[in-house]
Amino acid sequence: MEDIDENSIEYQIWTIMESNDLSEEDTNFIVENLQNIDWVKYNRIGQSATELLDWFYGLEFTNRQRLDVLYNIHMLDGAMAETYASVVGEIFIEDMKGSIEFLSGKGMTEQTAEMLDFIAYYCVYFDADSILEELYTLGLDQIENGEVIRDSLANAIEGKKML
Repeated sequence: MEDIDENSIEYQIWTIMESNDLSEEDTNFIVENLQNIDWVKYNRIGQSATELLDWFYGLEFTNRQRLDVLYNIHMLDGAMAETYASVVGEIFIEDMKGSIEFLSGKGMTEQTAEMLDFIAYYCVYFDADSILEELYTLGLDQIENGEVIRDSLANAIEGKKML
């Protein structure tokens, strides 16, 4: 096993999570640094990255606050990607219009497309047909680019249904 850099963000977060007695300052530190984690490195230290993401989802944030943090998380693979898809998918199911509004505000960037792909993956296993039906009843005319995001998501869901 490679040496662990005790100054790395992964090690610092792992140490905090191991304490099981997180202060508000600890929680803020972790949330502010989620987007900086190398998830493979974090798993090598001995902590489950999926547990960390589940912990984050359980915090008392609004869906918009959660999406804002999750939007910048990258380098996901395997079980971590599955967990990420579940988390962003659940947020989307809870608030479809709010999620589309959030992503519309980000524009159709590579990050937006990536998040839409994870949401679509979740939707296919949830209930793709009813989600597609509901997408077109949301009334997105007041949200700039809302229909673009909706259509991109619908196309991603349809594409994944074919697999």
